[in-house]
Amino acid sequence: MKNGDYILVKAPQDYIGKRYRGKYCFEHHLVYFQNYGIVPQKGEIIHHKNGNKYDNRIENLELLSTNEHTRLHSTKEKINLVKIQCPNCGKKFITERRKSLIIKHTKSQCCSKKCSYELDTIRRTNNDKYLELIKNNFIEEFVGSRELIGEI
Repeated sequence: MKNGDYILVKAPQDYIGKRYRGKYCFEHHLVYFQNYGIVPQKGEIIHHKNGNKYDNRIENLELLSTNEHTRLHSTKEKINLVKIQCPNCGKKFITERRKSLIIKHTKSQCCSKKCSYELDTIRRTNNDKYLELIKNNFIEEFVGSRELIGEI
């Protein structure tokens, strides 16, 4: 039986982990429990080293904190990025496309809250100057890893 991307199996009587529908558990949790006698606690994840969620051999499983797991996937995976120039100070930086002006449909994106506040002040007092500043805000869209995010 499947639950999302993972396989569910009938949990044995001695299984101490979370049960689904009262009698099932994730197969990878059971394999880890049978080999090490522990189940993941809050803030822990059993990670599939080779990325195949159906490969539940013990040598493919490792217990990680949720922070370690997030860090592991966020540095490996390719994501959509954008290169932007701060319309206020001119600093160039890279951010995730999903957090950018393209997706959020804002007119500009700044490198900091301070620059954003200053630009908003310009917008309220001199709209023509504001429109000129944001005209070339967006530079480039590309695919890369999260390691690239930040100032250029």
